[in-house]
Amino acid sequence: MSGPGGPHGEAGGLLVELLGDKLVTAEREEVDVQSLCSRVSMVGLLFGCGMSAPCLQELAGLTDFYRNTRDRLEIVLISSDPDHKKWQLFIKDMPWLALPYQEKHRKLKLWNKYRISNIPSLIFIEASTGKIVCRNGLLLIKDDPEGLEFPWGPKPFCEVISGPLIRNNGQSQESCTLEGSYVGIYFSAHWCPPCRSLTRVLVESYRKIKESGQKFEIVLVSADRSEESFKQYFSEMPWLAVPYSDEARRSRLNRLYGIQGIPNLIILDPKGEVITRQGRVEVLHDVDCKEFPWHPKPVVELTDLNAVQLNEGPCLVLFVDSEDDGESEAAKQLIQPIAEKIIAQYKAKDEEAPLLFFVAGEDDACSHC
Repeated sequence: MSGPGGPHGEAGGLLVELLGDKLVTAEREEVDVQSLCSRVSMVGLLFGCGMSAPCLQELAGLTDFYRNTRDRLEIVLISSDPDHKKWQLFIKDMPWLALPYQEKHRKLKLWNKYRISNIPSLIFIEASTGKIVCRNGLLLIKDDPEGLEFPWGPKPFCEVISGPLIRNNGQSQESCTLEGSYVGIYFSAHWCPPCRSLTRVLVESYRKIKESGQKFEIVLVSADRSEESFKQYFSEMPWLAVPYSDEARRSRLNRLYGIQGIPNLIILDPKGEVITRQGRVEVLHDVDCKEFPWHPKPVVELTDLNAVQLNEGPCLVLFVDSEDDGESEAAKQLIQPIAEKIIAQYKAKDEEAPLLFFVAGEDDACSHC
């Protein structure tokens, strides 16, 4: 049964839960969040700060885009400016809306919910459902500055990857040959030292998985700065790649998975659905590939390799006596039912769980937290 206002009322309620009752304009006029759903079908959540030079540079281009598409979408700034005067200066020339400065608690919840790790970040969500349409909205706008592909719904992997793929010996094969295989989408570049380190390990992992009889392929999506650099780097790899010249397809893959940093390894199941976004951690942690294809565990042990995930959003870490070998397993069993319940609740809503769950020895406290 629909609530007040019918479907728009229900949708407005979802946005109110997310953004509060009121937003403000640059002139500090209040706008009812409830009314947005009757006007637009999509909302862009813009995370930024007036003290950040990259934010100021990106926003210049975003203004033109917004003016061309504001009849279809609204943008809401969620600012991390440290004081009210700086916040006022930041928003004074913005044509879109902003979360009120005093909504500090809500701002923090939004940063945590969407696991914002760098700025500027622009996340597009459906106004009616709150579902994420695109995690890398700034890249989307570069690809589609006129908004011709609006509403930018997520496309299946098979559609985005469609086209020829190449091997380092010059041979080409169609992307349809990936069907029925596990696939690793490898975002990497030669200029990035962590990428080169991961590649050396990944070559061995690839060999072991193939030799075990698993149907597995890796596709390189290069972030190199020249075709010559790409060719040099790709010559070390036994797998496939999107041709460097196909910049549009490389960009669409970055956009599809919301890639904001490299190296990044996304593992897909044979249907093209994401198994894990933490392929890098899994490869380094499981060098013998015994746990391939690395389905996520509700609770994992905190190590030097996966500690990077502590920076990606809220985490629950249960510290135990590191001298007692049984403590760690007992701790996992203690919090696993809680983790599984929370993960299931959010999976039912097609959302990522708001928490990552770890168990760690007390000796790890200083090194990781």
